[in-house]
Amino acid sequence: MNIDTTTAAGRTMMQMAGALAWFERAMIRERTSAGLDAGKRKEIAMLKQAIPNIFVKDFQAALAYYTGPLGFHPLFVYGETPFYAHVARDEAILAIRHVTRPVIDHTAGEELLSAFVEVSDVNALHDSLQAAGAHIWQAPRDEPWAMRSLIVSDLDGNLICFAFNLAR
Repeated sequence: MNIDTTTAAGRTMMQMAGALAWFERAMIRERTSAGLDAGKRKEIAMLKQAIPNIFVKDFQAALAYYTGPLGFHPLFVYGETPFYAHVARDEAILAIRHVTRPVIDHTAGEELLSAFVEVSDVNALHDSLQAAGAHIWQAPRDEPWAMRSLIVSDLDGNLICFAFNLAR
C-alpha cells in the first residue's frame, strides 16, 4: 500500500499509523512493567534480553570489525582458539559465532536481517559509523512503519539494522 504524504489524507494516515505505533509501544511497556512486578512478587522466571547470534567465517576479522568501525567492545571472548564472543555497545549486545559454512540461505533474499537494534539517533550513528569506515548498506531512511532505519553490512554480508522509532 502506497500512501501519498503530499496530500492531507496521506499525512493524516501516516499520523494515525504513528499514533497507533506509539500506543502499541506504550502498551508493551505497561505490560512489561506489570509482568516484571508480578515476576518479582511471585519469583517466577522472567525473560530479560534477547541476544542475536551473528554467524561469521573469519572470527578474528569479524571481532575486529565489530569492535573497530562498529564501536562495540568485547564482554568476553571464548575458546582456546577463539570462536565465540559477546560484544556490546551501550545497551545492545550481539553474539559473534564462528561457522565453517554459510548459515543464512541468501537464495531466500539478499535483504535478510541478522539483527535489529533500536537506537536513540540513527542520523548521528550513521555519521559516526561512516566516519569509522563501517560498510553502510542502506543510508538512514524513514520507513512506512514509523521507524527511521540504517543498515550496515559486516564482512560476511550479515545485515544489522539500527532504527529509531519516529512515533515517540
